[in-house]
Amino acid sequence: MELATRIAETEKAVLEELTRLDLSLNEAKILFNLMIRKNSTVTELASVTGIARTEMYRYLESLLAKGMVHTTFDRPQRYYALPYKEAIDHLVQTKMSALRSISEKKNDVHRIVDSIVDSMVHQEQAENDAYQVIIGEDAMIAKLTRMIAKTEKEVSMIMHHDELVMLYREGTLSDLYKLASRDISVRIKTSFPRASELLDSAKKKKAIRLDIVDAPQSLNCMICDDKEMIILLNKTSMTKRQETKTFYTNSRFMISAFKVVLDKF
Repeated sequence: MELATRIAETEKAVLEELTRLDLSLNEAKILFNLMIRKNSTVTELASVTGIARTEMYRYLESLLAKGMVHTTFDRPQRYYALPYKEAIDHLVQTKMSALRSISEKKNDVHRIVDSIVDSMVHQEQAENDAYQVIIGEDAMIAKLTRMIAKTEKEVSMIMHHDELVMLYREGTLSDLYKLASRDISVRIKTSFPRASELLDSAKKKKAIRLDIVDAPQSLNCMICDDKEMIILLNKTSMTKRQETKTFYTNSRFMISAFKVVLDKF
């Protein structure tokens, strides 16, 4: 494989990971080029990335502030990046700290928001039917996790090979097992004949009802307590993580309709 091809393929993979950790695409491009070139001037970076010099200074200031690069007192200044592993560790730690801070404050903020709502809403109204189209596998898993955590009576789902593997990989099957261990009904229907191996691998088969059925591969959905439902709109094996699309709704009419469909298999 030619060096240019290797660099292009590596850059694509690295940019995908860096942008998932809250760097802009241009920041990620600059960081990658600094990593493979050891150090560069603004002029050199502008030449290899195609980013204008005037914009380059702004992105470099941001990367300096985030602790991802450092510079010299030379003229012209040269910029150096953290090694890839250190850069990823740094970004992950930064994101975890931010998420931890948000999580710690959520109860206080929730109380403030509730007090504002109480002061503005004088008549209680039933919650309207709503829907969301969720983009990205990480966002979908987060939504599933919240739905499962709120479940009190029953989870019904139909998922096939790729989707079940994804749920196993992300720990969602473990979350379902925890529900089942509390005597909450968990039922999985699938066309994947070896699905029991995913449950057996964690010794969780007996806690979840598993039915092998002849159902369309395109039908993948989960219903919790007949109150919330998600439908996977594209196959996970054919879709990049960030392009996964999931439909969510709390519409009782739609949920009832899909429940009828699920019961047919």
